[in-house]
Amino acid sequence: MLEFAAKMKLRKVPGIGGMADTELAAMGIVTGGDARIRAADIVACLGESKAQFFIRASLGIGYTRHSVDEEEHQKSISVDATYFPPYPSTHD
Repeated sequence: MLEFAAKMKLRKVPGIGGMADTELAAMGIVTGGDARIRAADIVACLGESKAQFFIRASLGIGYTRHSVDEEEHQKSISVDATYFPPYPSTHD
């Protein structure tokens, strides 16, 4: 997996769009291998949050998270209501 990710262009990774690709290319970072080699530069220039995403992508690590909770609970409650304002009587 590391070999595949090292050769892959970062632009092909979902979540890395044109702007991010332009920023990385300006730094000479085009492939996952480039990102691994220049990880410190990515952190220094683009910040830790963006860098973490790019470096994880360069290692082939996704962001899918699975809940470990035994119970699944409802996250929200949806309530639909239709409001009809009283219409003035036309039969006065």
